[in-house]
Amino acid sequence: VAAMSRVLKPGGRFVIEMGGKGNVERIFQASKEILGQPNQENPWFFPSIAEYTTLLEKHGIEVVSAQLFDRPTRLEEGEEGMANWLRMF
Repeated sequence: VAAMSRVLKPGGRFVIEMGGKGNVERIFQASKEILGQPNQENPWFFPSIAEYTTLLEKHGIEVVSAQLFDRPTRLEEGEEGMANWLRMF
């Protein structure tokens, strides 16, 4: 966020789309169970609106609007759907 703030021109706009709080949580929890790593920390950062707004404002970015909406990813290809999705990342 600090780097984004440095390169944003005065009066410029910062528009972002990203996963929000709870994104991939069910997948992460299932992976921990399957891999037998119950203490594994989540490597991804999916903040709440309040958490991200605070972080952005701490770095001088004024938040005018932020929304969180549910948009489930449909996994196709039957049993291979999850494996294919995981390979993307």
